[in-house]
Amino acid sequence: MITGDLELPKVGDTQPGMFDWSPREGRLHWDDRMYEIFELDRVERKDLFQHLTQVLHPADRTRLLGLIEQSLHPAGRTPYFASEARIHLGEREKLLEITFRFLRDEQGVYSVLGTCRDIGSLREKEQELQRNLLYMSRMARVDRILRRSSELKDTLERVLEATLEFFDSDRALLHAPGRKSDSTSWLDPVIRFREGCEPRALLGNTDTMPASARRVMASLFERDTPLALNGHSTPPLDGTIAELYGIRSALAVAVKPRNGPPWILSLHCCTTERDWSEEDSQTLQGIGSRLADTLDSYRMQIELQASTNLWRSLAEHSPDHVVHLDVDGVIRFSNRRIRRLQPEQLVGQNLGELLNDEGAKGLHCCLARVRADGEVHSYEFADKTLPGGTRLYEVRIAPLEGKEGLTGFILNSQDISERKRAQQALNDSEARFRALVENSVEAIVLLDADTGCFVDVNSQAEKLYGIPREELLKIGPGDVSPEFQPDGQPSMIKASAKIATAASGKAPSFLWTHMNLDTGESIPCEVHLVRLPHSSRTLLRGSVYDISSRLQMEEERLQLERQVQHAQKLESLGVMAGGIAHDFNNLLMSIMGNADLARGRVAEDSEVAGHLNEIERASRRAADLARQMLAYSGKGRFVTEAINANELIREMAELLGVSVSKKATLELDLAEDLPAFEGDVTQIRQVVMNLITNASEAIGDAEGRIRLRTGLKHCDRSFLRKVAENFGQGAGVELVEGTYLFFEISDTGEGMDAKTIERIFDPFFTTKFTGRGLGLSAVLGIIRGHRGLVKLKSAPGRGTTFRVYLPVLENASAAADPAPAVTQNSDSANGGLVLFADDETMVREVGTHMLRRLGYEVLPACDGKEAFDLYLEHRDRVRLVLLDLTMPRLSGDEVFRKIRENDSKVPILLCSGYTEHDSSRRFADMGLDGFLEKPFSLSGLKLALEEALSSSLD
Repeated sequence: MITGDLELPKVGDTQPGMFDWSPREGRLHWDDRMYEIFELDRVERKDLFQHLTQVLHPADRTRLLGLIEQSLHPAGRTPYFASEARIHLGEREKLLEITFRFLRDEQGVYSVLGTCRDIGSLREKEQELQRNLLYMSRMARVDRILRRSSELKDTLERVLEATLEFFDSDRALLHAPGRKSDSTSWLDPVIRFREGCEPRALLGNTDTMPASARRVMASLFERDTPLALNGHSTPPLDGTIAELYGIRSALAVAVKPRNGPPWILSLHCCTTERDWSEEDSQTLQGIGSRLADTLDSYRMQIELQASTNLWRSLAEHSPDHVVHLDVDGVIRFSNRRIRRLQPEQLVGQNLGELLNDEGAKGLHCCLARVRADGEVHSYEFADKTLPGGTRLYEVRIAPLEGKEGLTGFILNSQDISERKRAQQALNDSEARFRALVENSVEAIVLLDADTGCFVDVNSQAEKLYGIPREELLKIGPGDVSPEFQPDGQPSMIKASAKIATAASGKAPSFLWTHMNLDTGESIPCEVHLVRLPHSSRTLLRGSVYDISSRLQMEEERLQLERQVQHAQKLESLGVMAGGIAHDFNNLLMSIMGNADLARGRVAEDSEVAGHLNEIERASRRAADLARQMLAYSGKGRFVTEAINANELIREMAELLGVSVSKKATLELDLAEDLPAFEGDVTQIRQVVMNLITNASEAIGDAEGRIRLRTGLKHCDRSFLRKVAENFGQGAGVELVEGTYLFFEISDTGEGMDAKTIERIFDPFFTTKFTGRGLGLSAVLGIIRGHRGLVKLKSAPGRGTTFRVYLPVLENASAAADPAPAVTQNSDSANGGLVLFADDETMVREVGTHMLRRLGYEVLPACDGKEAFDLYLEHRDRVRLVLLDLTMPRLSGDEVFRKIRENDSKVPILLCSGYTEHDSSRRFADMGLDGFLEKPFSLSGLKLALEEALSSSLD
């Protein structure tokens, strides 16, 4: 007898339960699995047989009880039967397989043994397997059609025929919206339909397409999954579309080739309304994906043929002799620029055998060099066999590379006889000109007005500038000038303006300060520029006179006045430099961005690629100039790193010892285990050196002591506020309460009175006989840039003490170990919608193109208000936000805060013509994901986006 304690071994969810039923005794025993299947607790007191009949589906209950009754009948002889039955457990339904075995004796059935198994999951897996097999067979059939067909339109027609069969629909079509119906190209709509289901309108004709249909197509292009439409779908099938095209229900998907316009693949049911299943959508999407690959393949074939035709056309119309050689030097193609033989006579011959000895020798040597290094090489040879005298040819040979290495060569031969004769005449003329220039008493330079670089200089110019001629020819006037001219204007900008004036035909004469790069001496000069006649370049002749002796007396008399005037201009020039650099960076953003985008569309060995490289090189140089202007204006950034103060001072010890007066003693008192601080090591060295030098000069010729001490101090708000009130240090600087490291430099010199202390940080102020530049004002500016403070204590006869406070790094150790390099995740997924806001049209356009090149969809905005409105409209799809800092209506700061109020997770990048020094700190605690400094390159943009998106996934 089987009791409720007997269990079978478990086999997943399909483990059967067992029961023993005695009809005579009215007893029914279940094992534990039976209770699990029927979801009953053993402590519940239920009539198990009654419970079984109650939960059975009504139809299955009648059938199952009938079978049991027949088997229990005395005349029944059925020993065994199995049946499937459904049970209802609350809102859920289970499918069970129930077996009955009837044990009989002389009186009839005395026991019924049975099993019960939940087979719902098995049925679902079987159905899923059938669906997968059907999908795979359909996709295999589509793949066979695509592989076997050679003509595109025939291929598309056969695919649509199969699609009609798969879905048992009335109409299938593939079309590109916006194409005219009278087009004769293979882009025409392809339509297949059953008899009586002809389309009522030509879907390729935009003139007959209603607005509702265009909206549906626009929606399809924005999604990656099929769109199902019928009377009760969301959205429902539009009545205008249904009436115009005779549709009761439709299923459509966008076919998006990587290159070329998108298409639409759609199915129509014209007689009945159909509910499209998930399997229908999956199958149509699979067909659409394969059609997209096919369209890409055909387009590549067309582009390849066009490229081949273009190459041949260029070669045939070249003024030079163009030849394609195989790896053995045999001619495979020749244009028609050789007079003695036709191309068909040249093909198949070895080129070396057609040349004279000199030409053949040069050819073999040049081919050997090309084979060795894979670079382009050239040589010249003379042909004395032609009528009219000797002709000189220049031959250039470039390698042709394939997947397996070198496949041949392209040879270009040009007649350079006339050019050589002209070059010789030019050399003779240049020799005469050189003699005149070299014997001149003034420095004479020749400038290219377009590049702003020296083309030629005489020996006097070499002496004036302090570097040899070969080095001068690599630079321009701005490079042998101080950063600013005496009138405060940047030398680079002012030199460009003077060159432009001379290039326009005028002959300006002006005063200029040059620099001897050997001695570092500034040399006042009088410059006369005049434009020289030239056929292809704008050349300027400059006469430069050293007027140092003439100005010396006047300079000494007016020196103090010039210093005061220069100091007054510093602030306004800084504002101007910052503004110019910001606008300049926006212009450079457009130039560098477009050059970067264009370079991706040309071959690396193309001549155009060379020009693009030159554009990028010049733009980067201009960007460096902009960064210099930003640094001057106070909106630049330091090259910061973690600095160990003691190590820095020990490294400078020897230099500091040399800088101190021989009668002064330098003492070092360095605290141990100092934490690191963040700063520009070059700037900090300058601060220490300036303060040590000042201390040494304060001691003078007397004996004295200079002490350099380091330590730590916790600075609270009141202390910081009190120190910041001195010398205007608190203006524009955010000081944070916490631990500060200090440098203290004290001397036993003459000290200073209160009047001197008040002016000690003024530009050009000095207690010496003559001014020496920015002096301690530079120290104050550097420390303010590092968000630190300077404290001064001095009195006449009691020496001077300078103490510099700098905030330490959080959790920084004394070793100041460098931070580990951040490993970029090159597998970061690209794509998605990027909201890009910038009020500069050029920056917005080039940024949009760069984002699209990287595979992103772009929402451009021209100001902050539009950016925030677009974000609210598309917030569910926006993957990343890229904001300019300075925009009308709403600034980048305001848009950033508004977005963060709505979404704390969406990655946000800020970009600006200024640098990130202030911006990243301002938003450090608000979830800023990165900063892009303009101008940025395509690779820089890609890296910033990947970092922001990767950090948002962490």
